[in-house]
Order: sequence, then C-alpha cells, then structure tokens
Amino acid sequence: MGITLPENKNSIQLLERLGLKFQRYVDKDNEQLAVYAINIQ
Repeated sequence: MGITLPENKNSIQLLERLGLKFQRYVDKDNEQLAVYAINIQ
C-alpha cells in the first residue's frame, strides 16, 4: 500500500512502477490523499 498527495507526481510514478494501482482518495486532517495498492489474488 502507498499513500501520497495527489499532486506528488514523482511519488505516483514510483508507486505505479512498483505495480501499485490507484484505489481511492481519502481525507486526513483536511488534506486529500491518494491511496495506491497491489491486488493480490
């Protein structure tokens, strides 16, 4: 699982290179965060 700010493009690119996929946005302390995860089957 990875969590980052939606505007942090470098972190998003790294998470995606590692195979994580965007799951959802969550709000924490008045800040929107992007949640990425790997689906294990």
